[in-house]
Amino acid sequence: MLNRIFTYFAKTWLILIGIVGCAQSVSAQGMGDYESLRREIGETYSQLTIMGDDVAHPGDVVHVSSPYLQRADDYAAPPIIAARFEDQSIEIDLVDLRIIIAQLALASGSNNQLPIVLANSGVATQVIVVKNGHATLSEVRNWIEAQTNSNDLLRGDTLMVPLVVLQDATFLFEQGDNLQLSTESRAFIANLGVLLGDGFTLSATESENPVDTEFAPFIATMGVGQVRIANAVFEGLGFGETAAYAGFSVINSGLYAPLGQSVVVNSVFRNTAGVTIDGSETPLVQGNFFFGGLENGLTFRNTTKASVLGNIIVSPIGSVALRITDGAIQSTVSDNLVMGAENVGILITRGSNRTIVSENLIWGAGGGGILLTNSDCI
Repeated sequence: MLNRIFTYFAKTWLILIGIVGCAQSVSAQGMGDYESLRREIGETYSQLTIMGDDVAHPGDVVHVSSPYLQRADDYAAPPIIAARFEDQSIEIDLVDLRIIIAQLALASGSNNQLPIVLANSGVATQVIVVKNGHATLSEVRNWIEAQTNSNDLLRGDTLMVPLVVLQDATFLFEQGDNLQLSTESRAFIANLGVLLGDGFTLSATESENPVDTEFAPFIATMGVGQVRIANAVFEGLGFGETAAYAGFSVINSGLYAPLGQSVVVNSVFRNTAGVTIDGSETPLVQGNFFFGGLENGLTFRNTTKASVLGNIIVSPIGSVALRITDGAIQSTVSDNLVMGAENVGILITRGSNRTIVSENLIWGAGGGGILLTNSDCI
């Protein structure tokens, strides 16, 4: 009987994973085949950890993890470039940091922790603000070069001060854009409008902040903000446990609905402290590669009909790798690969009802594979 149990278990795993080239022809007959399968999965994990620092696009690992990314391609991703505010004149300005901080604290619901983080930091008191129109990074760069203090705002490809996109504006990263956020001067990007991008790189500088050595730049979409990102690389972003500045976040809160669906597809998140989608309707996170970091996990909180499809999460540190929580209802979690998590692979909790979990592979999770608590109709 024990042999039959192991045979059934091994066959089930073969159906779920499909990532090892020879697995398609394997007919598991007992413990020997199961152990062989374990070794093959372990080799796949080793390959991913070796190459993880150099991955520039999830497609770089398709030969290792196929058919997960191939299956993700079956889901039709919406177009990234959306026409919004294009008929308005572009307006860019320098605004007092304290005014912007007050707006961000209200939009993010972060219990005023953001002002505390930035207090007495020694950064310039001004912030670059895109107020109106549809601005690209190139247009912002041209505007900066015309300012008398341009070197205090941007040095080469390094942004020295925060960049904020307001509700009536769109900011676009174009193909090939490469922007670093200065850790030393506490640069970050906050989006209250629409943030778009396809084929760009955003990273933190390696220098430390002299006031707070734990600080790292972050990118946060707040309030009614919308983000639509594809084929991007994010590296070294985020710190702390508050979602607003813990790496990459979309926090839709307040009385008004978001400007539109947020989409993050086919992108790489390397050593990013956390990725959080909070309060959004029908967000799509698909075909992304998460490597290292992720101390705060990939988290969906209070979302409606979130789709988490075909993502690869390798070696997340400390926290749960993928968390559906706080009333995130009607989520679909499918075709994801979670490997080497220190804690639970997938956690569904706190009233996250009617969640569908299917066709995922979780390997080497120290706290267990899938944990369900306080949620109905899973």
